[in-house]
Amino acid sequence: MSSNESLPAGDLPPPYSRLWSVRTLFLLILAGVNLFLALILLWTGTNIINSLIQQYSTELMTEKLHALLHPVNLRYATLQRIGLDDSQPHLEEIKTAALQEFGSFRYKESGSIFVIGKDQKIILSQDFLTRADNGYPAFFKDLAEEQGTLNYAADGRDRFAVYQYYAPWDSYVGLAVDRSELFALKNLFVNIALMLLVAVLLSTILFSGLIQRLIISPLIRLTTYANQISKGSFDCELEGKYPLELGDLKIDIQQMVANLRQKMEQATSQLQIIREREAWLDEAMSALRESEKKYRTIYNAPSDAILIYDPEHRRIVDTNKAMLLMFGYQHDAIRDLGFADLAAGDFPFTSEEAEKKIGAAMDQGPQLFEWLARKSDGELFWAEISLQAAFLEGKQRIIAVLRNIHARKMAEQELASEKERLAVTLRSIGDGVITTDVRGRVVLMNRVAETLTGWRQAEAAGRLFSSVFHIVHQQTGDPCVDPVDKVLQSGELVELAADTALISRDGSQRLIADSGAPIRDPQSRVIGAVFVFRDVTEEKKMEEELFKAQKLESVGVLAGGIAHDFNNILGAILGNVSLARQRLDNPEQAGKLLQNTEKAALRAKDLTAQLLTFSRGGEPIITTASISETIRESAEFVLRGSNVKAHFDIPPDLWLVKVDPGQISQVIQNIVLNARQAIPNQGEVRISCSNCAGCDTGPDSLQERCVRLVIKDNGPGIPAEILPKIFDPYFSTKSDGSGLGLAICHSIVKKHGGHISVESVPGTGTTFTIQLPVSPEQKIDRTATLPLHQPLSHSARVLVMDDDGMILELSQQMLEFLGHKVVTCENGDQALELYQDALTEGNPFDLVIMDLTIPGGMGGERAIKELLRIDPKARAIVASGYSNDRVMAEHREHGFKAMVMKPYQLEDLDQVIRKTLRS
Repeated sequence: MSSNESLPAGDLPPPYSRLWSVRTLFLLILAGVNLFLALILLWTGTNIINSLIQQYSTELMTEKLHALLHPVNLRYATLQRIGLDDSQPHLEEIKTAALQEFGSFRYKESGSIFVIGKDQKIILSQDFLTRADNGYPAFFKDLAEEQGTLNYAADGRDRFAVYQYYAPWDSYVGLAVDRSELFALKNLFVNIALMLLVAVLLSTILFSGLIQRLIISPLIRLTTYANQISKGSFDCELEGKYPLELGDLKIDIQQMVANLRQKMEQATSQLQIIREREAWLDEAMSALRESEKKYRTIYNAPSDAILIYDPEHRRIVDTNKAMLLMFGYQHDAIRDLGFADLAAGDFPFTSEEAEKKIGAAMDQGPQLFEWLARKSDGELFWAEISLQAAFLEGKQRIIAVLRNIHARKMAEQELASEKERLAVTLRSIGDGVITTDVRGRVVLMNRVAETLTGWRQAEAAGRLFSSVFHIVHQQTGDPCVDPVDKVLQSGELVELAADTALISRDGSQRLIADSGAPIRDPQSRVIGAVFVFRDVTEEKKMEEELFKAQKLESVGVLAGGIAHDFNNILGAILGNVSLARQRLDNPEQAGKLLQNTEKAALRAKDLTAQLLTFSRGGEPIITTASISETIRESAEFVLRGSNVKAHFDIPPDLWLVKVDPGQISQVIQNIVLNARQAIPNQGEVRISCSNCAGCDTGPDSLQERCVRLVIKDNGPGIPAEILPKIFDPYFSTKSDGSGLGLAICHSIVKKHGGHISVESVPGTGTTFTIQLPVSPEQKIDRTATLPLHQPLSHSARVLVMDDDGMILELSQQMLEFLGHKVVTCENGDQALELYQDALTEGNPFDLVIMDLTIPGGMGGERAIKELLRIDPKARAIVASGYSNDRVMAEHREHGFKAMVMKPYQLEDLDQVIRKTLRS
């Protein structure tokens, strides 16, 4: 084809024959160089952060480890100060308590304490259970120094630890944490840096695209247009936007082409044909105008904006009046505009995104979406747009219907903002908060609630409250009643009991304090519930420490009276034994002297039991009991050797109560001890009890009946200004007092669901009133004893384990006297070996009696576990002088069939053995 021939409109070459330029490639190369340099800086910064995290984590974890060991060192120092630093039971008690605290301690999410003996013995570890665990030999090999840090792998996790050699235990004590947790912030930094790099790279690409679109592409279109005109294609159109000088060039070229077209039209032979058809066109135009008038009336009737868009040329062809009013344009001005002129311009409300929506309407069908639009004066507003493709006058068109939804959108955004403010408020609350709907399903949780329950908001939403908030009774482990049901049914405030424990999703247990309240709508209808709870585990531990500290303070006061009583008892025992040795020729007189010796020994046993009861603390072990004897024994025990007398008024029909006798004894002792210390000369303490049909036992109790205990002294009394403070921890009027005694009394009574109050008038004395809830069961089950020497079906083979040679010899003689065959040993290792040999030989032991505490060896608590692995049917009795040990109180939970308190009499031992063999 020659250069003078015109190309048909359909054969024109595409307007974008070239898409890129050298300038665009240069910008992309520059962006690549910047990206390379940024990656080098990121790598260097990461290494520096790794070093800093390693250094600061070592310092922080070392300080935390020292802080954990500090209370233990103070306890050892206290033993040394009071002269008990060689008491193995006390040392073991401190070590056991410390290991329990270390076992429950968590540093961050994954941090835990390990205690490894210098003999490679695993005392406490969350990572290694046995020496055969993978990685343990290498781990122990690195524990070569007195203190330091180490990295190791355990259970597929990389761990970092700081440790030090702890001489009192001859062990290494360390704090370990997952390296992934330590370096979590570093990883976050790397991710953020990579995101910034990606953003910079995308910005560079976008800038290159803008250069391409605004400058290079218009030049290519002008060049293509000029080429077509030079070839005689005067019908082609110059499309697109041309900024700045390019716009002037476009106008000049269009003017030139218009002049050429005008000359060609004057010379064409078609002019005559057009004139001949003018009449026909006028008639057709008249009909068309009438039709258009009807169309315009219907077209302009709706309040929604309507426009017709030409997708091929990307311009608005027509609009209705509502469109003009909505955007503030004149009819002539809005024609030839594109969606770019009506869009906000900021992503995603751009012309490119609008073209994608138009393409979807043409390819996929009608589209409905929300859009941020711009009026002619620049004001932005939200619109709901419906797009549908249609053929009008034989051409592809897009019909768009726009509705102004700005007011509705603003209301939605305000609602979202209010919801966000509520979420921020909930996240800022230090307590856990959970809300539910009227069906008891979780609606909202704050971060503290997520942490305590182990459930994330997204996971818990829609679940039943009881499946997320799993609570049990701390002592029994029994599930508690779902509090959400109480709130929704009663419509009133509900509080949990003081001994409620929350079981987290990971199985960990925390003591909590909780309150729930109904959520009501404007018509006061219950539409849900809200629960606020907090972790009070540390507070409970503090209360236990208060018990221990107060007992140490009281021991010094009681030491004189205890020594006086023991000297009297020992005098009676030694005197009767000496006389009995001289009366061996007279069995009747010798028997009476031995009976007196036995009575004195039983008095010593009772005094020892009182001392052990006095040392008890922690959560109460509730039983149905009568407190009459507890009151008498506790008061008389404290007042022994003093110038203060006790008077009792206790009715014989006093109701039974649900109490821990040991802790109630602690309350009586503390109050009476304060009275003894307050009375300067001779005085008296009057203690009276009564049954009450209606009592105020405090806000946490719903008891209607109670037992009221009144303790009144004739001391100097308490001044009115300090009376409200006497139950506060650490408040004391004594220069050497710790201020813990009455705080402990208040805590114990509260744990029992009771109430304690005080009244005092200076000069006339002080009166304490204690109210304790009555037990539903008003009967104590007392098992009938078996007569001594009742014959058994066969003589039993008994294995006795005790570290005291005198106890072993005495136990053997007593058991042989009862007709049993006895084998003795000194520790758990020997007992297990003897039991295994007896099984192998086919002559097993019928019964094993184990001492609970073996200094320097395996005691009964560990030995019973190994024994039951050897023989699950083994029958064992635990024997100990520590009545307050949890194993003695819960011996069945630890695998023992029965328990016997030291020192025991022949009748006691016989009864326990008979019951155990017949069980």
